Amino acid sequence: MCPPAEYKVLWEINPWMNKKNQPDKEKSWNQWHSLFKVYQKLRFKIFLIPPAKNLADMVFTANAGWGRKGSFLLSNFRCQQRRRETEFYKKWFKEHGFKTFSLPKNIYFEGQADIVTLKEAYLFGQGIRSSLLAKDFLQKKLFLQKPVIPIKIINERFFHLDTCLFYIAPIDTILYFPGAFDRESLVKIRKLKADKIEVSQKEASDFICNGIYYEDTVVLNKNSNRLVSFLKKKDLETIIVESSEFKKAGGGIRCLTLFLD
Repeated sequence: MCPPAEYKVLWEINPWMNKKNQPDKEKSWNQWHSLFKVYQKLRFKIFLIPPAKNLADMVFTANAGWGRKGSFLLSNFRCQQRRRETEFYKKWFKEHGFKTFSLPKNIYFEGQADIVTLKEAYLFGQGIRSSLLAKDFLQKKLFLQKPVIPIKIINERFFHLDTCLFYIAPIDTILYFPGAFDRESLVKIRKLKADKIEVSQKEASDFICNGIYYEDTVVLNKNSNRLVSFLKKKDLETIIVESSEFKKAGGGIRCLTLFLD
């Protein structure tokens, strides 16, 4: 995680961002710290990377890259405003014993934000921020044993996969917003073995799909009576962590979190 000391809306690189609609600093800290405390309650080991000056989006550590078993593929950001983040992430991961890899300049990849791990495969979101060509690098550099299934995102409001698709492993269930994907990708999603639940545009806009799970607990950005009721019937506890200030930059609680294993 990265504390939100530098967080603000400095540019407009997605449809959620508006420089006239700045996040409240105190509220941002409180929301970030609420998530931090939830992770402490769940007994996660939390690492912090210091925020770099004027890199407002560095708080969204899910975009740093993606790694497995000591290897880490660094992101190659499509938007020029975020590219300087990579040098700080590269330094941090090297200092913590990871073997880091970089992509060619013309192949974009925005990290864990575009990866969802299923029991049977990895889903790879491409089309808006990440390049389809990054798929082969993921497979080879990280020695992945499961297939990587590319899913094409076509809705600019849901520019990363983790904003429109959420896999809950304890119940082998995928929540997804159909309006984010092209027709071919919807066919791919619907053919997956996991159970599927379609979320509405309202639920998707509340970043319901940008949640996290651990054992019998699911953490969501916003309450959804329908989905919370469903999770309760499946014997899962739901924790709501409000993230309205981070939504102003197009992010939620999974965006604020990079899982290292």
